[in-house]
Amino acid sequence: MKLLIKYIKVILIMLIIMVASLVIVSCIPSKYIKENTEKAAEVFKSEGQIPKISYIYLDNFTDSVMMNIAYTIDNNTPYMSAIKNNISLSEEKDLENPVYNLEALLNNEANEMYLYSRYWNGYLLYVRPLLVIFDYNMIRYLLTAIIFSLGIIVSCLIYKKLGLNYAIVTIISLILFGYQFLGLSIQFFSVAMIMMISSIYILIKFSDIKNINIVFFIIGGLTSFFDLLTAPIITFGFPAILWIALVIKEEKHKDKEKEKQNNIKYLILILINWFLGYVIIWSSKWVIGEISGVRTITDAIYQLLSRTGNNINGEKINVFKVINNNILFTKIPSIIYIYIFIILGINIKIKNRKNNISYLVIAILPIIWYICTQNHSYIHARFTYRALLITILSISFAIIPSFRLEKKEK
Repeated sequence: MKLLIKYIKVILIMLIIMVASLVIVSCIPSKYIKENTEKAAEVFKSEGQIPKISYIYLDNFTDSVMMNIAYTIDNNTPYMSAIKNNISLSEEKDLENPVYNLEALLNNEANEMYLYSRYWNGYLLYVRPLLVIFDYNMIRYLLTAIIFSLGIIVSCLIYKKLGLNYAIVTIISLILFGYQFLGLSIQFFSVAMIMMISSIYILIKFSDIKNINIVFFIIGGLTSFFDLLTAPIITFGFPAILWIALVIKEEKHKDKEKEKQNNIKYLILILINWFLGYVIIWSSKWVIGEISGVRTITDAIYQLLSRTGNNINGEKINVFKVINNNILFTKIPSIIYIYIFIILGINIKIKNRKNNISYLVIAILPIIWYICTQNHSYIHARFTYRALLITILSISFAIIPSFRLEKKEK
């Protein structure tokens, strides 16, 4: 009962902070962000909706939707604006042309509204204040600086806590999946930020964490608050991999079989807690919307069923096409990298890998995610493929201890 009460308190505190913070940023008059929103529209029009930089695609499409929502907010009704999250549409009502809708909005030619209340749109907490001061390109530079800073801190902590090998494979994995470019799209920034900050917390506070389940519950909740279904599973997988590595390192049990079972048990518990945090906080937005007089639940359930289905424009797809479509976006370097590690791993004695089963469980989570969100993962493979980051990182972490053991035996 005490544990249940603790969870209820955590949920209520999170919801109060989330609603209050969104209301506060909704009080900023849109006239203060108009100039920088106009500059953002120019960037989107110049670059296109899905520009490519190096080996990854940016998402100006979604960023223009975010800018639209940020500017549409009416500071005279901050609470309802924070709940509705309206997207302003041109007369054509074309959701597939968000840049045109943004331009129409800025020119006072948008007369229609599309309700986007099924998401929290938590990114507004930093997007609206930043737009008061910076234009879109400056925001890109700022977010990129944050991304690099967090990456450096995490890499240094991994080196300090786990060793050089772990730090190296982490850096390689992040680069392969374009981590260094994630600050160039606001759409990608939130999950990267949550992934890294939660990892920093776990790496620093590992020995002092009394309830790791609550930690992952909060991580799941924050993911649903900030993210728009990019690759949310990485906010679980990345810190979970580090936590498992720290547990294995610090494990004092002499019974190795018991150690393995405990690791898997802990992993399942933190996964359940992350999932519950994600679902409870997300669905709470729907309930708050309904209480506020906004028809959110019906739309949310319809979209949820659509995104988890296997129908693409009237054509049914199978899960293998979904998985293959995402793997193709990992590009050849990633495929070669994971192939080499798997081949090397096969040549290592099985007994040296038994305690690393938890890593392999994490490795299949992106596949399970793709199976559960076939429509969404197929259509948006250009960014959902990043979930495979934790597949590569998990396999790498699973094999590294075996190499070290093999070296000792020699």
